[in-house]
Amino acid sequence: MSQALISVSPMDGEVLWQGVTAGEPEVRKCMESAATAQGAWRSKSIEERTSIVRRFGAELTARRTEVSTLISREVGKLAWDADGEVAAAIAKVEMSIQAREQRAADVQIEASHPSGITIQRKIRYQPVGIALILGPFNFPLHLPGGQIIPALLAGNAVVFKPSEQAMAVAQWMVDAWYRAGLPRDVLQLLPGAAQTAKLAIDAPEVSAVFLTGGRTAGDAIHRQLAGRPEVLLALELGGNNPIVTMDSVDPEIAANIVSFSAFVSAGQRCTCARRALFLKSAAAQNQIDALVSQARSLRSGLPFSSPVPQLGPLISETAALGVRQAYEHLVGLGCKPLLTSAVSQSCNSLIGPAIVDATGLPADAVREMNEMEWFGPLLVVQQV
Repeated sequence: MSQALISVSPMDGEVLWQGVTAGEPEVRKCMESAATAQGAWRSKSIEERTSIVRRFGAELTARRTEVSTLISREVGKLAWDADGEVAAAIAKVEMSIQAREQRAADVQIEASHPSGITIQRKIRYQPVGIALILGPFNFPLHLPGGQIIPALLAGNAVVFKPSEQAMAVAQWMVDAWYRAGLPRDVLQLLPGAAQTAKLAIDAPEVSAVFLTGGRTAGDAIHRQLAGRPEVLLALELGGNNPIVTMDSVDPEIAANIVSFSAFVSAGQRCTCARRALFLKSAAAQNQIDALVSQARSLRSGLPFSSPVPQLGPLISETAALGVRQAYEHLVGLGCKPLLTSAVSQSCNSLIGPAIVDATGLPADAVREMNEMEWFGPLLVVQQV
């Protein structure tokens, strides 16, 4: 029996999307429909497919404010950040069209045989089949869009299982594709969480799997597809990124760059710095002091509030709790607290930045710290 599924705003708990989780019958029906639709879609000319992709881009452009506002409402992004995501999604249209033309055009190759005969070969490209795209919450439009567009251009059908925390944006995007003229069965929305993804990955019709998510999820999918080497697998995962600051850098400049890298999008980007490494010197301490001061001055707040905040909420109260638990674990390993995150009294998913110092930590504690993965405004500094 299917379970109810809702997506709520981290700002105020408003329900933005509601439906049901796709179970085995729904996944089976979805895959069968996609397999049927894929034959007709791949037979369309590249000009026809490109025209629909461009119309989708026009939909994004015409409704830019509408979808940007929805992104802010559903995942908590500040207005400038959400608008930047929409701009990136629009840019991905022409970028993908040009990439296909450059990389997948038919190629004629001529080679001379020792006998003097000229041999002609032609390289042609064809779609792989059904692409299963597992989208994230942090860039709910841009990141899955960057996989859906090339897949459709190449003539593949797409089954899209977005993050269950960003269903409203996913629904908006799929509807925009339909308004652009894409046949409905060619792109299908599959609501659900991890169990739905597992069912979809196991479907024999799936020819490619794309995930943007955490390392744990990527490892699980890699194991699940063991024995199916014919399935194309692309994993874009999180990590524990270091940023290195040289001692010649002005402290204020270092503070601005490191602070932005660590805390942009409330730390909810896979490219955010998690560790800041400084060359051990008098300059390093000045840089760290400036960084802590800069982070302390960052103004947290909800999207659309005034004055304009510099840090927005995390995707959920559970996510905020996870970041605080990671902070406590780091302190337990021996890290020195430099800045403790403040929790908003009005919104449990809104927390301020936190910084701890791992300088002098024992080697085993450093190894454990480097294996950790968190997703929020928490930074480790270390003099090396």
